[in-house]
Amino acid sequence: MVAGNQNHGIRGLQRASISLSVDPVIEDNKRPGVSLDGGSIVWAAKTSTIQHNGGNRIEAFDTSSVWAFIGTGATIRDNSGWGLWCQPGPANDARIRPEGSPAASAFGNGAGQVSCPGHMLP
Repeated sequence: MVAGNQNHGIRGLQRASISLSVDPVIEDNKRPGVSLDGGSIVWAAKTSTIQHNGGNRIEAFDTSSVWAFIGTGATIRDNSGWGLWCQPGPANDARIRPEGSPAASAFGNGAGQVSCPGHMLP
């Protein structure tokens, strides 16, 4: 569990590769639950829960990507900004439901659920 931080829950910088597995919970952080910059990638696997964070729950800047919620689905809910947000422009991307995998669930986020090019939700 990553919870109660005054800043980001998890932050990937300069081509970081982050894997969220074994049912992670990222919640109650003052800033985004997951923030990516500089070509970083996050893979959210199994039942990831990202909730009650400040700003956007998952945000991607500067050629960063959000990939595959694999397994039983993921929940991005009740965050103050977007559930999943990518900096405008074709370089940032989200692929959050590979063909044949269970759907991710994004709901109850203050600004909306997804604002990313290339995103896939059911």
